[in-house]
Amino acid sequence: FAMAHDGSLVHAAPGRTVVVGVDRTGRADALLDVPRVYHGAPQPSPDGRRLVMAFSDQLASNPNIWTYDLERRLISRLTFGRSRDSAPLWTPDGQRIVFSSDRAGGTRNLFWTAADGSGVPEQLTRSLQPQNPSSWTTDGRVLAFTENTDIWTLRVDRTPEPFLRTPDKEFAAAFSPDGRAARRRCEHPV
Repeated sequence: FAMAHDGSLVHAAPGRTVVVGVDRTGRADALLDVPRVYHGAPQPSPDGRRLVMAFSDQLASNPNIWTYDLERRLISRLTFGRSRDSAPLWTPDGQRIVFSSDRAGGTRNLFWTAADGSGVPEQLTRSLQPQNPSSWTTDGRVLAFTENTDIWTLRVDRTPEPFLRTPDKEFAAAFSPDGRAARRRCEHPV
């Protein structure tokens, strides 16, 4: 699930292939009820007017990145092809969406594309290890992401740097609103 700034909750219902919005009063509204296979939780845009999500239309197809306009109830596809595009995340200004993809061949690296669907996805990183975006600083200058089981950061000048490398599995890093601290989730090796 994901929480919007206004307190609304959005989630892909488990066992069912629909996206449901729940307002602060607990009223649920099925937003997308066409059968799909969702890959992760829908993410609300910074202005709360759209969602971004990764899904495939069939069990056998690869996921692509889509946006959904909540007011107009209009869905738009952002990525195309045979690549596996997943883990979409809005930039803080809502202009771009960063995501994980194997579109360059090999493992999943970071790409971004315009949120309005113009242009083509641009590769941000190159690594032999799988990568997934986690969080932006509020000014949109630094992205935290997971590479394999470690946390890295990427400045907009595209210089990836290790942030936390341990024998543990770190993931889901999140910057604090003031950008000075980060939290992480960690699993200890067995």
